[in-house]
Amino acid sequence: MPTKADDRSRSGTPSGDEDCTHFKAKVSIHLASYKRVPAGKKTKEQKVTKTKEIEHVFESTVDGYVDLMKKMLARHDVTILKVSETMTFPFKVQVPPDTHVSLHLLKHGSTDVDNYQDYTDIVSKVLQKQPSKSITIYIDVKLIKKAKKGQKDSDEDITDDENEIGPTSLTPLEKAVAEKRNLLEKMYGNPNDNSCFYKCAVTGDLIPLTPIMMAEWACAMVDNKATVQTPPNMLTFDPANRRSSLRSSHRHSSSSMSSDASANCTSDIGHLSNIISLLAPCRESETPAPAAPAASSLLEHQNTPSKLLRFLSYAKNKLGITNAPAYERSLRDQSYGPDILHLVEDKDLISLSIPSGDVIRMKKAAPIWMASDDSKRKPADDPDTCPPNQPPVTFEKRWIDPETGRDTGAARVYGKLEPIPIDDPEWEDQQGYKAVIMDKNSDF
Repeated sequence: MPTKADDRSRSGTPSGDEDCTHFKAKVSIHLASYKRVPAGKKTKEQKVTKTKEIEHVFESTVDGYVDLMKKMLARHDVTILKVSETMTFPFKVQVPPDTHVSLHLLKHGSTDVDNYQDYTDIVSKVLQKQPSKSITIYIDVKLIKKAKKGQKDSDEDITDDENEIGPTSLTPLEKAVAEKRNLLEKMYGNPNDNSCFYKCAVTGDLIPLTPIMMAEWACAMVDNKATVQTPPNMLTFDPANRRSSLRSSHRHSSSSMSSDASANCTSDIGHLSNIISLLAPCRESETPAPAAPAASSLLEHQNTPSKLLRFLSYAKNKLGITNAPAYERSLRDQSYGPDILHLVEDKDLISLSIPSGDVIRMKKAAPIWMASDDSKRKPADDPDTCPPNQPPVTFEKRWIDPETGRDTGAARVYGKLEPIPIDDPEWEDQQGYKAVIMDKNSDF
């Protein structure tokens, strides 16, 4: 009487007299995927295993090898890899022993299948054992993704969760806003301190870009209501909302810390509505265009020839740059003013014979001074612009080494030309004009 194993062997072959070339068996597929789960303040990766079953005809053909992989992915709804003869993925196969095999062989380990040759070895084992139980196959999402990318490295960089085959975590709108925000950071960001400033087209002031303002600007760019160079017409970007707080902070710069805190509190209340507006959709945060400021307001922020001299005087008296007034001609020849001084490269200013230390101090102080009340003072009211005793003539004083006769230094002094009196004994036989130095700090 034939055994059950003989019956299964004959059922797997076209004819009982021929060698067995294929065998149909049930396959239990275990898919390992991964997801991120909370772990305190951080997240950790958690492995999730799902099991499905299929039937497959094991035969030593390439079509059978490819068909098995296609069935396994389709059964688990994995669509991230299109299997073909040239695009495969590794998996593990465990062929159970036949019923007549002793129990100690049940602990036999699984076999790695990395290519077609490994698959033919598995087919030979299946045809030999013709198991009555399901054949177990283990597949891993990470290995499938690695096969798709053609990687040969370890899977340390593949940490996607089990829903990778589904929609991504960001919506198209969120992706678009993030891209616009990156453009703004590249345009206005400072890589040295990670701060962002943009220049107001109305006032000429440097305005810090807060995260709230950056988000509103990016949303407006997505809606085609703004560009990288032009901010949106919103309350946050309205110069009228910044004007009073800006001037007030400079007017009371010498007051105590408590008064400064009160001013900041008032400014925060003024922007409370802008913060609340972020809770609504981006498209609802726009406001009508702000009214154009008066002409007198624009004049306060315009650069004028007198501002350079006043800024250099400020640098001398407040910053300790004693030679600051001597840089006036060099800066004026290049049309450099305090309004753009912070935008000029250091090497360009150093080439004007300005020490690098003075360059750093003046560039740092220029935007602050331009935003202060001192820069907005009218020339007619500025005693430094047209002082009553300002000499009309500039002289250059030089020091000559009496021993070598070499020029050892020079300085600019102010004075006037006066006619030489005929009876002046110091100017005997001299005609014309003499220089009279009026600079109090000069020993000419």
